[in-house]
Amino acid sequence: MDYGIQTTFMNKVLDDYFSGRSNYDIYIGLGLSNEGGNANMNDFIEPDVAAGYAKQPFVCSRAVDGVAYNANEIVFNTASADWTTGGRVIDKVGLFNRDVTVNSLGEEVETYTLWCVLPLVPSETVITGDTVIINTNAIRLQLTNK
Repeated sequence: MDYGIQTTFMNKVLDDYFSGRSNYDIYIGLGLSNEGGNANMNDFIEPDVAAGYAKQPFVCSRAVDGVAYNANEIVFNTASADWTTGGRVIDKVGLFNRDVTVNSLGEEVETYTLWCVLPLVPSETVITGDTVIINTNAIRLQLTNK
């Protein structure tokens, strides 16, 4: 008897939630270290947008054998001021679902829902003039039977 999640199901879930979505539905953000080393969704703190920081679109490859990767290089804006201050480093990334709604004034309003937090190894220190680049295939999303 074969128990567990079948590869076709794992691929379908990854494709439906990541690969099969519009290129601009999922975004990636950078997370700053917290005192105590927490890396959970409640403690996800991003660099300051006033320092040039912005989430970037996350385009995912099609899943193969229950594994999908970022399909392209992810280039964040060049820091106009230090993103890592007070001894903090960027030690995680977050994947966000982006929703766009229209308010009563007819203006588009973006909301981001954090879906998952992943460690960033090695961690990064970002000072004025730096640009964070995440290489193609560097982020691995996987469903397993374990």
